[in-house]
Amino acid sequence: MLYKILEKSSYEDFVKNLISDYELIGPKKKD
Repeated sequence: MLYKILEKSSYEDFVKNLISDYELIGPKKKD
């Protein structure tokens, strides 16, 4: 099912949302 969602147009948004959720629930990255 995921491969259907990961389209060229939706891929970037999906990744951005994934990163946003990771930063919220996960530890903050150190630059």
